[in-house]
This record gives sequence, structure tokens and C-alpha cells, in this order.
Amino acid sequence: MGTKKATSSPLPIAAMFVISIISALVVAGSFEVIKVWPLPVSVVPMFGWKGGLVWGLVVGAVSGLVIGFLTDDTNFDDQQAI
Repeated sequence: MGTKKATSSPLPIAAMFVISIISALVVAGSFEVIKVWPLPVSVVPMFGWKGGLVWGLVVGAVSGLVIGFLTDDTNFDDQQAI
């Protein structure tokens, strides 16, 4: 009963949360900086703080999940090679 093997690793989930939060803050901050930075007339920022926050959360979550999965060695153990 207590010998159940874990089927997933917490690294991809943890990486998803950490990278999504960092990405959200960086993207939202960069959209705010673009508003006040000297711009050519043809450049118009697409999002504000909230839009950049959502954009960063979504892209960061997907990127973090992929990076977490690819860097976790438990996903690539070949049990037949032992």
C-alpha cells in the first residue's frame, strides 16, 4: 500500500510556476517602459500592465512546463537498459 511509485515529477510544475511569475513581471514591466520610452510615430504599444501580465503568465507557464520537463532526468530513465 505504501509502495506506490510517483508517476510525475514536481520539477516541471515548479518550473512552470516560477517562470510564469517571472515572465509575467518582466513582460508587463516592458510594456509599461515602451509607453514612456522615446518611440517612432509608427510604434504603438499593444498592451498595458494587465495585458502584459496575462501574456507573460501564459507564455511563461508553457515555456516553464516545457523547460521543466526537458531538464528533469526522471522523464528519461530507461528501465530496460539497466
